[in-house]
Amino acid sequence: MTQKVIKIGKSTGITIPKEILEKMRLRAGDRVAVEYDARRGSLMMKTTKKISARQKRIAELTQNFIERYRKDLEELAKK
Repeated sequence: MTQKVIKIGKSTGITIPKEILEKMRLRAGDRVAVEYDARRGSLMMKTTKKISARQKRIAELTQNFIERYRKDLEELAKK
């Protein structure tokens, strides 16, 4: 996925696609740690939120449930 560096006031930034925000459980205003690896020429972004293994597992199970039963859940929402 390619993103464009954009001007934001006197700063610059990139947008983060919705799918990645959802996977990282990030929202506007959250803080992230950004690191640059000169050897690889890559930028890494990590959430600074501490998520326990249990919370991560619950989130994975919830996401799997939603994906598996999406159509049924959407039908229930219409009622």
